[in-house]
Amino acid sequence: LLVLQGVGWSSLSTAEANLTKMQQQEDEVVEPNRTEADKKLLKYLHTQVVTLYDTNNCVGGAAFGSPASFAPIECMDEKSANVLNKLAPAETLSALDNERFEICTHREWVTPKGKQPSEETQVFCHAMTTGLNRSVAHIRALHALVIILFVLECLMLVAGLLLLARRGPAKEASARDDAGENGQKS
Repeated sequence: LLVLQGVGWSSLSTAEANLTKMQQQEDEVVEPNRTEADKKLLKYLHTQVVTLYDTNNCVGGAAFGSPASFAPIECMDEKSANVLNKLAPAETLSALDNERFEICTHREWVTPKGKQPSEETQVFCHAMTTGLNRSVAHIRALHALVIILFVLECLMLVAGLLLLARRGPAKEASARDDAGENGQKS
């Protein structure tokens, strides 16, 4: 039993060490680029989600399982429940999204050190992860649209050049014929 407990604590310590390492790596990559205004905005958004969740006596939305899965959020006010469920839908996260979610929930400004993230914080971090995925999808769609527009513009250019090439010699021949007819009449 002691050996099993030792393995369990060892695995837990390793997981905590990996999470700390991931947070430090993300801090190195993300935090230097984040301005003070960005940080204030994220804290404000966190406060707004927590307030919406708490004032409407909401329940649910906490992560369970691995990778994290989420149940629908229920609130006294149906509109608030709809908003929160749009922001953080009932779903199971991918491995990458699960890592992002874990990093978010263990930020010191959302979860005090040594405490478990609250349901409200989990809803906020799930919404942030979902929002990031939606943004990436929209950026990819815009990128595809730019490529399509570029291809269409190239096709229009080629079609225009072909029309000019086709009409160009005909106009020159017509101009020569007109000049020749004018020369013969005189």
